[in-house]
Amino acid sequence: MINITLVAKPPMLIRWWMDFWGYTGLATFWDTIYFREKKYMTEKLMRHEEMHIKQMHRDGKFIYAIKYNYFWITRGYWNNPYEIEARDAE
Repeated sequence: MINITLVAKPPMLIRWWMDFWGYTGLATFWDTIYFREKKYMTEKLMRHEEMHIKQMHRDGKFIYAIKYNYFWITRGYWNNPYEIEARDAE
């Protein structure tokens, strides 16, 4: 079992990153899920971000980062297999 930390008010740098990309939730390598604001702490988004943490543990964080970014660049966000799997988990 993975011990996941949920944070409704991210630190300034993470908040800036989320605002820049338009993210309402963000899973990190440190098994923490950040939400832009408390109102975004929904079950649906939690399951989505939790799947990203499971993917990191399954594939290894380094491999996950490389493959996620490769798929994002070559296929875009919506066709990224990691995002498809996370949307299915919602």
